[in-house]
Amino acid sequence: MSTPTTGSPNVTSLDSRIYADMCAGYFYVDTSPTVYISTGNLNVQGASVKITNPVGVVINEYITSGFDIYPPMTSVFSFAIPEIAGNFQYGTYTIDVRLTDANGTSWVISKSVNLCPPDPNNATRKYGCLSATLKGNCNTGNLVVLLNQPPNYKGKAFTSQVNDLQLEYPTASGLDPLDTTHGSFSVQLYEGQYKLTGTSCVLYLYGDSVYFKVNYKVKCEKIIYCIIDECCVQAKLAELQLKVNSDCTQAQKDETNSIAVSALWLFELAKLTAQCGEDPSDYIADLEKLLGCKCTCNCNEGTPVIGDFSSLGFIYRGILTQTGTSAPTAVISDFNSVTVTWSYEGVGSYLGTLSGNFTPLTANNTFVIINMGYNSLSANDIYSIHAGYVSASTIRVITANSSNVAANSLMINVPIELSIL
Repeated sequence: MSTPTTGSPNVTSLDSRIYADMCAGYFYVDTSPTVYISTGNLNVQGASVKITNPVGVVINEYITSGFDIYPPMTSVFSFAIPEIAGNFQYGTYTIDVRLTDANGTSWVISKSVNLCPPDPNNATRKYGCLSATLKGNCNTGNLVVLLNQPPNYKGKAFTSQVNDLQLEYPTASGLDPLDTTHGSFSVQLYEGQYKLTGTSCVLYLYGDSVYFKVNYKVKCEKIIYCIIDECCVQAKLAELQLKVNSDCTQAQKDETNSIAVSALWLFELAKLTAQCGEDPSDYIADLEKLLGCKCTCNCNEGTPVIGDFSSLGFIYRGILTQTGTSAPTAVISDFNSVTVTWSYEGVGSYLGTLSGNFTPLTANNTFVIINMGYNSLSANDIYSIHAGYVSASTIRVITANSSNVAANSLMINVPIELSIL
């Protein structure tokens, strides 16, 4: 809660905003929630910050000369979160902010910030763990990556997150790792092992202008196979047949037959799973374990899985929204075979840069469908929108208002589809 400043000609109430940022390892403190009278923020002398650690020791005293924050009171005071043996010192900190107005009168607002371990089951480390799902679609030839939702922290659901992730392709594919900030995306599928690593910095609003940023590490690996070496399976089944003929007892014959039946069951299940667009990797792994052989040929390691995109008809599909001078944001389809990074080029002009495995764009092979219609902010305002080829890996979207003048903030949930003919 804010502190009333009765009698001050410049300040109605004093308040502070505090970020306990365990991603960067700092407390950040500012006075932005303070309510000033007219332009009172230019008529105060400044503010100072005092921090007391969980055992009652003042680790940052009010500055003896001057202030930590000066008018126009927009700067931020930072202080490193204390560590013990390489880990944060957890517990309740008291952060006091003292504001001095132009008359030399001071007020103090005090807030408690209870710093807890990101992983309640392991208080010896600075971070929590966040898992992800890697799912191959053998029918479309896509790998879909889904980062799991962050857990609650101190009973609060997360507000937002910033990801710094890297996806490593199978080594034999020859592709460089993909760096991305997206927690949900899809790429071309290759046979072999994928590794997703990185961090996710997650923001939580605790209340009373106190925020926590919690660091989560991401590490997920999965071997994905779509192509089964049927000759390998045939050879192992033939061995089992010979073994049935040489088994001495009925019990031995029954056991061998059971292995063969289970192998056939897993073999068919893996093939059907791939044909239906699901990930057969787990069934293939069980088949290899049962037969005691590698049922996916080493020669296929790193081979691209080419899906049947004729039924989809596109390589990228999304819903675009753009405001101000920001880059467009996109809600994308799980079946996209490329990634498009959007950027702001100028008023009413936005670039989409492709990455992934695709045929280079040309003026003759690039086909873009994009909505043209009403701006949902004003049902009577018809705007124009155009999109098309720019370079081998770039497309451009242009928007103009009803007067045919280039303008921003016109795209609100606008569908776009890109195909390479």
